[in-house]
Order: sequence, then C-alpha cells, then structure tokens
Amino acid sequence: MHEAVNVVMRVFMRAWYHDVVESLATTPRASGIPQAHASGLDPDRLLVFGNGLATGWGVATHQLALPGELARALSAATGRGADVDILVYPDEKIAGAYKSLQEHTLSSYDAVVVIVGASDALSLTPRAQWRASMRALIESLLDGTPTSTRVTIVGQSPIRPVPPFNNFFGRLANAHATRLNHITRELCSADPRLEYMTLPSATSPATERLGTPERYKQWGYFLARELAPHLNEQACPAQGAAGTSARGDRNRAQGEEDRYNTLERLHIIGGAPDETIDRIVATARSVFGTQGAAFTLVGKNRQWHKSISGSNVTDLPLELAVCPLTIQSTSPLIIADARKDPRFSPDSPVAFYAGYPIESSDGQRIGALCVFDTRPRDVSIVDPIILRDLALLVQEQVWHYPLAPDGGPHVWETEQ
Repeated sequence: MHEAVNVVMRVFMRAWYHDVVESLATTPRASGIPQAHASGLDPDRLLVFGNGLATGWGVATHQLALPGELARALSAATGRGADVDILVYPDEKIAGAYKSLQEHTLSSYDAVVVIVGASDALSLTPRAQWRASMRALIESLLDGTPTSTRVTIVGQSPIRPVPPFNNFFGRLANAHATRLNHITRELCSADPRLEYMTLPSATSPATERLGTPERYKQWGYFLARELAPHLNEQACPAQGAAGTSARGDRNRAQGEEDRYNTLERLHIIGGAPDETIDRIVATARSVFGTQGAAFTLVGKNRQWHKSISGSNVTDLPLELAVCPLTIQSTSPLIIADARKDPRFSPDSPVAFYAGYPIESSDGQRIGALCVFDTRPRDVSIVDPIILRDLALLVQEQVWHYPLAPDGGPHVWETEQ
C-alpha cells in the first residue's frame, strides 16, 4: 500500500516538476563560456559538476554564479590563481548526469565539486535508484581522478522558501532531498578522498530569483574555506609524498597529433581576422611596452600568427620559434634573451620573449599569447599575472570557435 502511494505521488510530482521547469523558462540562468577564472599564478583547477545551484539560476553569467565566486574566494584564500570548469545539466537526474560525466576527462582537476539531486528530489527518485546511481557516480569520480584530487559532494539545500517551490509539493521535495542526502553522506563516509557537505542557508531574503550574486558569494566563500587547505597541501606536497598528481597531469607534454587535430577542427588557421583578439594583442603590446605581441598557433612545421601587433610576419618556422616551448606546460615562459638560451636557435628573430599558453575547449594547448622584442630586456618588465589575465581573454574568444565533430579541411597543406 505504501509503495502504491509513492508511485501515485511520483506521477503528481513529476507533472508538477515539468510545470515548474516551464515556468522557469524566462528566469535568468548563467550562460557563456563554461569556465570561470581568478587572477594569480600557479592556478588550481577545479570542476563544478551537476545541476541545481551549479547551473547558476538567477544570474546571467558563470562569473556571477557559484563557479566565479568560488574561483575568486579560492584565489583570495590561497594567493594563487584559480580555473573552474563547469559541466552542468539543469534538467538531468543523477543517472543521466553520470553518463555525461563518463565522457569527460577528469585527470587534470585538483578538486571536483558535485552538486546533483535537484531533479531527483523534485521528481521523487526512489531511494534505491538514487543509491545505485550515486555509488556509480562516486566510483567513476574516484577512478577518473588522481589520488591527490579532492571530491566534494554537496547535499541538496532546501528549496521550499524559494518561489515557485513554496507549496505542498515543495515540502515533499525537501523531505525527499533530506532522505537522499542521508544516503549520499553514508556513501561518502566510505572513502577518505570523498567529502560530503551542505551549504549554509542563504542569509538574503527569499525572492522570485532562485539565486543572487550575494548568495553565490556566500556559498563560494564557504566552499573555498573548506577546499583551500587541501589545495595548499597539493600545491606544496611534502617531500616523498606518494600518489598521482593533477598538477603533474596537466603539465605533462601533450600529443602533437591531438593538437593538430584540434586546430583542424577549429578552422582557426587562415580564417578571417578576429577583431576581439586583435584588440587584446594590441593591449598586451601597449601594457608591457614591447616592440611586438602576437597570438600564435603552433602547427606541424610552423607557428602561425592569428593576430600580431608591431610586425607584419604571418608565420615562422618552428626551429626559429619560442612558442612551441611555451605550450609544453601551463606556466608562463619569460626569457630575457632567447638567442643566448641553448633551448632556442641563435638565429631566432626575437631576443626578449614572454608567453602564456592558450587552451582550446577540449583542453589542448594550441598556442600562446606572447610579447617580444628584438633586443634583450629585463624579465621584470612583464607581470606574469597580467600576462595570464590577457591570455585568458584570448582563450575565452577561442572558445567561441566551434570544434567541428569530424574535422575540417587539412590546414597543413600550406606547410608542405
């Protein structure tokens, strides 16, 4: 009898849930490039995954939502930069979200923050089904991340005080979320790499908006306070510490063929000029007072200047270039005189060089934002934090270039 009642209630709850989703169609929700950044060097890299609070209901951009607030709070707490990737599935229940996560590479993240269950609470997903799906999700996260990665699973926060959930069905959803949270907490207790937490209740008054910048700032600060000690430990590991490292993974050399394939799929070499990138490159040259600046793309035999300021050179043989070394890691590369550096050719057309790697949306380091001079300069003329900030502006623009699923014209024909 009890189960029959549950089945009937699920039918009504799912119908109500679909009505709620339709009513929220005009509600602002964070959109744009699925990344958020905070200034600083040696950035920690995190993934925010799931739905509910992770989707940024109530604000227009991810920078104003939880990922942006988390990035800024972490940077303030650690003194380093922060990069937060975002994978959100607003209407997915945990089973669907789990399948989507399996297609994403997790090995480069220092921490993963999981916020799932909003759709499951609102549609009364059976507890046995939730347990099985959450267990599978946890196993996938632990198998796909290095041993240094902290996995934080955030329990569902009360939704009933927020319109349009402040009704009888909202009370049912809140009660069910509590039951699902209990299961999640139990599963998280089985592994020391897992952390279960609930976010504090919002202190701002309830409004028609599901989220506000003030609330996301509060939640971002709370998460950062919990994550910062672990991230600091991973940034400065004890000598002889065992285990794999996310930092080590993202700083390893990437496969050249993978980079070539990404450049082909982007159709970015030889395309029309990009005025936004041109302005950023010109700004970099002006800020650092160098003879030139460029956004370069590293091909098979040559590096191509998608944008250049202070020079008319469109490409350069790799044996004379510096940017190929820049993309070997995620750190800035600043050289007072490349002609005297044994890593480069004495015939290099540049002496002073400062560059920061640019990633495509699939994680490939495809090129660099760089400033350069034909004469040696003191490395102190370039603030690497500002260089990174400008490089991330270029990277954001690159992410607007869609990755073709099956590749494009062979861009290397002109290199033969």
